[in-house]
Amino acid sequence: MAIKDPKEVKDSTLIAVFWVAISTYGAVLVGIIGRAIFLEIGDPEQIFLALTGEVFPAYTIGLFAASVMAAILSSVSAYFLVAAASYASNIYKRFKKVKNDDALVKIERFAIVVIALAAFLMSISGGIVFKVALYAWGGLAACFGPLVILSLYWKNLNRKGAIWGMVVGMVTIIGWYNLGLSNYLYELLPGFAFSMITMILISLATGGADANVKNEFLAYKKALGEANHV
Repeated sequence: MAIKDPKEVKDSTLIAVFWVAISTYGAVLVGIIGRAIFLEIGDPEQIFLALTGEVFPAYTIGLFAASVMAAILSSVSAYFLVAAASYASNIYKRFKKVKNDDALVKIERFAIVVIALAAFLMSISGGIVFKVALYAWGGLAACFGPLVILSLYWKNLNRKGAIWGMVVGMVTIIGWYNLGLSNYLYELLPGFAFSMITMILISLATGGADANVKNEFLAYKKALGEANHV
């Protein structure tokens, strides 16, 4: 969103993909190494700190723990604010009239407290945070991943295809997880695939995008120098 020149999109994409690949594979590697060293561990979510204590000197554990907490707190604070603002603006205001911004701010603060307490209660038992994160990210990726990709690389996506694709993706995630099929295949994969297929089929069946959307898409591709590859 901060790019001034559309020609910088390609370079930014490569940088983003490269960084995400390093951070993601680094996290996976920590888990693989930790599982090999600690064959039995009570809470798998503590594997990072346990591995730190095994590999590095004891006095560095606090430093590693602080780095983890800093990353968690910076992300959690943003999640709290977004969730509270979404509740107050998109849900509360629809059912009850808000007199002024001060009243809306109070609702957001109350929502933050409720969300924080709910998250705390969920985390007491341990081992659930990672499962909830996988479930949530699977839902987000299945609903919005195909939509973003097709919006950027396909000119025929329309409103009906987008809506039905998101619905199918979410239903697939919920059904796949609750039927226990996630023990064999992560629900994101079928959810993403079914969502994308639905978007393509529904868009084609309903006539594709209108002329204005196609013109905007071609103008965007032309700005990137890709008009001949659409």
